[in-house]
Amino acid sequence: MIKFRAIPGTDIFSGTLNHDNIEFDFVFPNNARRNAVTAPLIIAEVLSLEFDIKSGRVLYVWGYGPNSSWKAGDVHKPTPTSGSVFVNLDSILADNASLPVDSSVGIPLSPLDKAELVFDKKTGWFRVGEGNTESLIQIADGIILGIEGDRLTTVLLKPILN
Repeated sequence: MIKFRAIPGTDIFSGTLNHDNIEFDFVFPNNARRNAVTAPLIIAEVLSLEFDIKSGRVLYVWGYGPNSSWKAGDVHKPTPTSGSVFVNLDSILADNASLPVDSSVGIPLSPLDKAELVFDKKTGWFRVGEGNTESLIQIADGIILGIEGDRLTTVLLKPILN
């Protein structure tokens, strides 16, 4: 199982999440990757967490999200703590082998959740995964990760809708 570690109180990653209604995707500014060698972790079949291979820091979320796949539901405005979330690379790599740059790894969020993309039109928030979680960490503008122990349980998104 892939393990995560939250560090509250650190600076959030620079940039703002957007949703492009023409391309149907969640995008983050291209310059966000300028100083990092990154790889994606696949969540909810169509979304990915991009992380820095050297540090394990989760940088942002991106992926395919057509309006037709959004399930209407309640997503309450979260009250997160700003900070960083790190992937424990040892939890996915045997013997500290290096992760190939072109690889990706799937993350099951919850065996009970089909990881639907729930959208609340009133609040503008999206949710993937469980609604309740121990720790909500805002890693970038519009991106909050829910961590329960060492598990990623929730991804909350509030992109600028274009």
